[in-house]
Amino acid sequence: MDTGIIYLTQASANFRCRDARAVENSRDETGSLFSVDPKKNETRVLMRGLALADGVAVSRDGSFVVVSEYLANRIRRFWL
Repeated sequence: MDTGIIYLTQASANFRCRDARAVENSRDETGSLFSVDPKKNETRVLMRGLALADGVAVSRDGSFVVVSEYLANRIRRFWL
């Protein structure tokens, strides 16, 4: 099911991508998962407090998204 909604991550609210080593050394947990609905021109924060969020994928049936946390070495699920 294609809704047109885009899911993306922010690795850190405190550091830029070029500061990846600093993020890793600081154990920063200010990453976030967002959804963007271009039809409604709306952005929502779905998750906060992620440890260097660096990837997201939508399930085949569109019922959830998974986001990887590099520093925590885990995958988290967000039910849609």
